Amino acid sequence: MLNYFKEINAVPRPSRHEEKMREYLREFAQTRGLKLIEDNGNIIIYKDATKGMENVPMVCLQTHMDMVCVAVSIEQAYEVGTSPVVSDRYSSYSAWTADLNSSLMREEREVWKLLFGTEMKFVMVGGGMETSNFAVSYPSMQIFTFGPTVYDAHTVNEHVGISSIEHNWKYILELLKNM
Repeated sequence: MLNYFKEINAVPRPSRHEEKMREYLREFAQTRGLKLIEDNGNIIIYKDATKGMENVPMVCLQTHMDMVCVAVSIEQAYEVGTSPVVSDRYSSYSAWTADLNSSLMREEREVWKLLFGTEMKFVMVGGGMETSNFAVSYPSMQIFTFGPTVYDAHTVNEHVGISSIEHNWKYILELLKNM
């Protein structure tokens, strides 16, 4: 599986320039005798079930063909349409810690309590990696992240608590009113 991932990363495919990825996917399907369907620029590759597994529920793997690419440094410029994606097994995201005593956090807690009548709970999670980029680039910026309740993250059973989405929406609207 990782070999396919490396092959895919070697294909330049910025947004609105996915033709090289389409070519790769067409060839991938053809060389393996897989059914390929193209529809409005989208590609579906269909593989029949393994013998004896025809009655097992179908699995669908879906993703975008394009990739938003960013140069790591000025010395490592990204050339649109020609540069491959460089993947690394280890994350380059730095850890960051929310300043729970900042004026922003005090405001966030007040808005939460006003809306929901409870104290805001702070939970350490493995998400919000992009936030670390802001924290490193703008060390004096006051930052916090929040989101809906996610269950069984990164598994086939991943799902979101619908009521937590409603809470987040109300919270965002109230935060914006107070800014």
